[in-house]
Amino acid sequence: MSNSVSKRFMFTRMTKRLYLIVAGLWLLTGVPSVAQAPANADSLEVTWAEMYRFFDEPVDPAIYLVRPGEQLKVTFVGAKLGPLTLDIDPQGRIVHQTLGVFDLANRTLAEAQNLLKEALANNYKAERIEISVLEPRRVAVRVSGAVSQPGTYKGFTSHRVSEIIELAGGILFHGTTRRIEFSGGPKLLIVDLDRATYLGDNSANPCLYAGHSIHVPSKTAHRVQVVGEVNRPREIELAPGDDLITLVALAGGARSSADLTSILITNRPGRVDTESYSPHDGEIILIPSRAVSSDDERLLIFGAVGQPGTYPYESDATLGHLIEQAGGVDDDAGRGLVTLFRRAHSDEWGRTSQHRYPITSAVGADGSILSMTLLPGDSVYVPFKVGYVKVSGEVLNPGRYPFIEDKDAMFYIMTAGGFLPRADKTKVSIYNRIARTTAEFSTGVLVHDGDELIVNLREELR
Repeated sequence: MSNSVSKRFMFTRMTKRLYLIVAGLWLLTGVPSVAQAPANADSLEVTWAEMYRFFDEPVDPAIYLVRPGEQLKVTFVGAKLGPLTLDIDPQGRIVHQTLGVFDLANRTLAEAQNLLKEALANNYKAERIEISVLEPRRVAVRVSGAVSQPGTYKGFTSHRVSEIIELAGGILFHGTTRRIEFSGGPKLLIVDLDRATYLGDNSANPCLYAGHSIHVPSKTAHRVQVVGEVNRPREIELAPGDDLITLVALAGGARSSADLTSILITNRPGRVDTESYSPHDGEIILIPSRAVSSDDERLLIFGAVGQPGTYPYESDATLGHLIEQAGGVDDDAGRGLVTLFRRAHSDEWGRTSQHRYPITSAVGADGSILSMTLLPGDSVYVPFKVGYVKVSGEVLNPGRYPFIEDKDAMFYIMTAGGFLPRADKTKVSIYNRIARTTAEFSTGVLVHDGDELIVNLREELR
């Protein structure tokens, strides 16, 4: 287990003990809880469900805002010197008896590094001097605009803008997801949660270390609709730089049945040139389905198998046989989430509610592949391991925890610090990241690699 994971588990145990101590004092003193405050109170919202974690990717020193209470670690490379820890006091200064006084208030990590390195080089002999920030700190963040509960919330500098917006009740229907303003740092950042969600662009959903004020404006009238053979037909607010490929991706991506060479757009005759297309307000972009071919009768398998690809359909084809044909399951496969996708049947009018539907019960309780009979056009996905389980909702320390084989939901709930008082302790929701489905189970259900375990509020509190 890595040092960062060890520290996280250690912190979880310490936090749980601290919670029990403070909860006892609360019962003795009768101090009102945050939940008793008015719903529209403009005050600091502090809950025991606040999540702690280390940064999930390298920080950007150019926008990292150094804050009072943080610690900087100085490492002397190529010298027999131990690391030096520098504390930033409440005034935003470093006061050191040898180095001097440095005012770091409202400075970025890059600016702090430049200020300190000259003084360090004059006092310490080393080939290179590296300065890094230590653990994430809790910060107050103001959330305003089109959210359910505007106010001030607390989060760690490693949290992202989207997570604080969730604490504020989420974005209202008329609020934008593409032009969120994140300010208070070295520069104004525009947050685009659509790009972060559908394109995996984390830079469009920055960490809280880059500012301390989030404003969600209303949507503009600059919107288009993307419909047809995409995974999530929807209306999309336009942003600078959007092209046709980006818009299709923001609609969940094209289905395997899509014909991307025959895209149709309202008020534009003929086929569209995807490279030269520039979106206009109010347009409807239709992604048509391609003509049925013999390839639709083949079987497709992809993911963590030896030889992913298409295979001929045979009348006695089974899931296990197809996996054998594809070279078997790789060692780094998440066997528990092997999923079969099947074409949906159409009614007499040729309509379907969805193009394909997932069959997630493809693996037995012992981890063996079930002998499921396949149909023409079936596709099978064998996912790769991600190595973690996400725990969210009404637990003490929501976050990601290492996946361990054959552990049930209760194990991960206790790993996350246990239930909060408002939690429904009888059942949990499991989000399957492959099938994109959520279902309710008892707390004894086995949890698979990559699952999200959601502990919900009790029914009477919803």
